[in-house]
Amino acid sequence: MRSTTQVADTSEPGRGTSPFTALLRAELGRALGPRHAVALAGMALMGCVLAFWLPTFPVSIYRFFQRVFDLPGWAEIVVANDLAGLFFFAYWIAVFDVLTIYIVPLEERHLDVFLSKPLSRRAYMLARLVPIMLTVVGIYTLCAIAHWLALRMAGLTYAPGAFIGAAAAVLAWTLLLVSIVNFAILSARETYLALLIAFIPITISILPSMIYMYRPDVFAGAPLARSIVVFPMTLVWYPEFATRWGLPLAGLFLGAALAFVAASGWRIERRDVV
Repeated sequence: MRSTTQVADTSEPGRGTSPFTALLRAELGRALGPRHAVALAGMALMGCVLAFWLPTFPVSIYRFFQRVFDLPGWAEIVVANDLAGLFFFAYWIAVFDVLTIYIVPLEERHLDVFLSKPLSRRAYMLARLVPIMLTVVGIYTLCAIAHWLALRMAGLTYAPGAFIGAAAAVLAWTLLLVSIVNFAILSARETYLALLIAFIPITISILPSMIYMYRPDVFAGAPLARSIVVFPMTLVWYPEFATRWGLPLAGLFLGAALAFVAASGWRIERRDVV
């Protein structure tokens, strides 16, 4: 996590520069750190490993994915694992950065110093949250491109529109869950509790997939429920849907994320941070 002592001093912004702009510019300047570079390299490498290594697995593994997860070929299997991996790692990268906005400085008893700057609490949160979200979007996008190139180099055929739609929807879903965490942890006062809270959205999100993995028969009588809640697998099951509705679905998720960001700004204005 970023050290909270690095937050820019916005008490005397340059001429013509608002405190919000000064803090936002400073946070954008330090948004990328060594850990983000390591995460970027690791997540990109993950796509290459999956594309070239998974198809070398025994036929029994292929049949497992085909029968249990209803994935017809290695391309679909690789893409499903790509999306799950990108979602998981992007989520936790963002969560650990989000903790530095409110929880860590509160726990270290200097949040009131940051909030004493000549800008509102809402502006403070937004100026620090936007660079975090942009960083995650950048890392996710570069890794998704690397995964797509790995698919092509490995000779696996997958519709470009379906991949773009699915990747965009999963990215927006990730940002939505992170914005929910940012809102929810305002009720916490220590990192331990905040991390417990952060486990809730991702656990709820992947729980249907976990149930489907071990008990696919649970959804045997409810195919519509399976198609909705087993996310993001459903985007691989229905590539035509991902191609046509992936980007609109991403827009819907982003709209919900913005609503939670706005709610977080409203909530922090009314929080006791002493």
